[in-house]
Amino acid sequence: MKEIKTLDELHGILLNIAKVFDKICREHDIPYYMLGGTMLGAIRHKGFIPWDDDMDFGVERQYYDKLLKILAKELPSPYKLNTMYNSSIISDACKISDDSTGMIEGSRTDIGINIDIFPLDHTNGKKGKLSKNNIVHKIGVLNAIRFSKVSDYNGIRRLVTIISKIIMPNIKSYTLIKFANKHFISKGDSISNLYGFWGVKETMPFSYMGTPTLYKFEDTKFYGAENYDGYLKSLYNHYMEIPPVDKRHVHLNKCWYK
Repeated sequence: MKEIKTLDELHGILLNIAKVFDKICREHDIPYYMLGGTMLGAIRHKGFIPWDDDMDFGVERQYYDKLLKILAKELPSPYKLNTMYNSSIISDACKISDDSTGMIEGSRTDIGINIDIFPLDHTNGKKGKLSKNNIVHKIGVLNAIRFSKVSDYNGIRRLVTIISKIIMPNIKSYTLIKFANKHFISKGDSISNLYGFWGVKETMPFSYMGTPTLYKFEDTKFYGAENYDGYLKSLYNHYMEIPPVDKRHVHLNKCWYK
């Protein structure tokens, strides 16, 4: 085992995975978008945010299931598709991982260094506490909590974790997600990444995403939101400002070559 100690080395691995993802999407005419910090990095830094350690992409639901089947068949070695059906993932997002690497991300250790791909649903755009979009997000959060360690939380979340483990001990990780997708996704002219980091904040007019548009990212180009300004303002407001050190979000604890 050889530990990966620098972000530059990690970024190189992530970039190679993303290039494979991009190539397969282009070959099969599957549109996609950079999301979150990856889109922000493309605009503000023309590549990775210097302290970032992951990459996020989104694919509209109408293409997402098709993409999963293609990735399962066509990903070259050492890359692997990880979903809620074959790994520790507990949401409707999937990961393409480099299986020649290992990493610790929270309590997850079974998936190598990876990029995230999220399904994007067309919704009614509502974000209230009782909106269907928020219910889907909360079901995703509940699903994550019930597979967490009780010691990971304090207060109400610890109580919810204990209760969820008692009343839903044998329910598969994907059961609640399939239920939420079937009964609570509401059609409309907005686009939502309901299983993303920002929750219902990632619900916005579809016009922000629009036609996938190429942006420079390190030594290549990836597709992102047509109206990147509207998209990034909806998530970060003053997105060109560099955040203080204590606001810089990092995911990984340790990663290595096997």
